[in-house]
Amino acid sequence: MNQLHNLSVYQALIQSLKQAGCQYQQVKHKPADTCQQAAQLGHRLPEQGVKALVCLAEDQAVLMALPCTERLSFAACRQVLGIKNFRLASPQQVKQITGLDVGSIPPAGNLLKLPFYLDQKVAQQPEISFAAGRNDVSI
Repeated sequence: MNQLHNLSVYQALIQSLKQAGCQYQQVKHKPADTCQQAAQLGHRLPEQGVKALVCLAEDQAVLMALPCTERLSFAACRQVLGIKNFRLASPQQVKQITGLDVGSIPPAGNLLKLPFYLDQKVAQQPEISFAAGRNDVSI
């Protein structure tokens, strides 16, 4: 299990974006618990928002990233992963697994050392917005 402090994930994310040569903008806002709240507070379209959900696939933690406006299909996840048991991690499990609070999880499985799955709709967006490891900053 990762025991990362919020700031370290935030700093690692910024460093990773810089190293990859990504153009990005940090948007500071009031603390938000959901992707939709963060989009509204950051003056972004909800369609541009990406939520990252920590889930348990046969009791193995995985990170799923999908558009803010979409709901995660548990049936589709079970089918794609070829498993029977798939569910969202509880807020307590999210904290234990990532060291982060729900609403601050970035879609960066590599930084959280979790298997990562990205909804194709996210890749089709020319610009996205997501939590930066803190619930008061979006990228």
